[in-house]
Formats: sequence, C-alpha cells, structure tokens
Amino acid sequence: NTPVFNPPAGAYTNPINVTITTLTAGATIHYTTDGSNPTESSPVYSVPILISSDTVLKARAYAAGYSPSAIATAVYDFPENVATIAQLRAGTVGSAYRLTGQAVLTFQQANRNQKYVQDATAAIVIDDPNGIITTTYNLYDGITGIAGTLSVYAGLLQFVPLADPGAATSHNNTIVPVTRTLATIT
Repeated sequence: NTPVFNPPAGAYTNPINVTITTLTAGATIHYTTDGSNPTESSPVYSVPILISSDTVLKARAYAAGYSPSAIATAVYDFPENVATIAQLRAGTVGSAYRLTGQAVLTFQQANRNQKYVQDATAAIVIDDPNGIITTTYNLYDGITGIAGTLSVYAGLLQFVPLADPGAATSHNNTIVPVTRTLATIT
C-alpha cells in the first residue's frame, strides 16, 4: 500500500517529526527529501524524519512478491520571514510567512475570528475560521510574529494564521489615517 505521512503535508511554524507507515506487512519504506522519486537505493525509513525547512518528502514501499507501491508525496512549508505587511502582501498566495515586524490591530469581529491589522506600510485581514489565534487582544494592541498562509477570498487578499502569536507586544498604539484624494485612488 502507498505510504502515509503523519503529520500530513502542510504549513508548520515549528520543526516536526514525520512518521511514514504502510499497511503492507513486511514492507521496507524508502524515502527522499529532495523531491526525487525514491528507489530501492534511497534511504530506508526506520525512525521519524525531522523536517524543519521547506521540504518535498517522497516515500515508496517495497515488499517481496509485490510490485513497488505508488509514490507518496508530501510538501512541508515553513514560514518565510517578512518584516512588513507590504512585503507580506507581495508574497505568493498559498505560501507561509511570518511577519517579524509589529502589526497593530485596528478592528476585530467574532465572524470567522477576523482581525484587521496594519503597520506603516500596508494592512491585511487575518481570516481565522478555525480559531487558531486564542490570545485575546484589545483594539490598537501591537502583535509581533504572526505566522500564516496567504490566500484570496472573493478577490480579497487575506492571511490565515498557523499559530497563536502570543501576548500583545504593545498597547494603545495610535493610527494616523492617510488622507486620500479621488485622484490618488483612481
């Protein structure tokens, strides 16, 4: 049977140990971490594999009397550090990022646990339907180290969190609105 990875492919904020299993009794699992297809000369899986950076993990089971299994593939994505929301907004949709600079919370609502944050360069909505961010924040709190993946919903660029960033790093920040004229909008 095709090998199974645990935890599964996805975006993670901290290093993980990945186990590989197969339902085929007596099978030997061979794997690669460089994106190449595993062969019987690839490393043999025996202990969990530490994954701490962007990795394409592939595995294939071999057993006497059976054809080799299908190749299982899992892509593990770890956040790329960006300093500003403008840099975050310039990122690739579907990729993971960690905002190393401070973002100020300007609006929040219970619907999808959404939060609007901004810094001196730009703003973005945090869409958190799974309630990943468990820390309670007040408006105008500064939040540092938000990690998530960029996605688009109905044309709106949004940031879906991967982990709770923890306590506010500042409070009672002041936001000065930028004056926009019709000419600068169009």
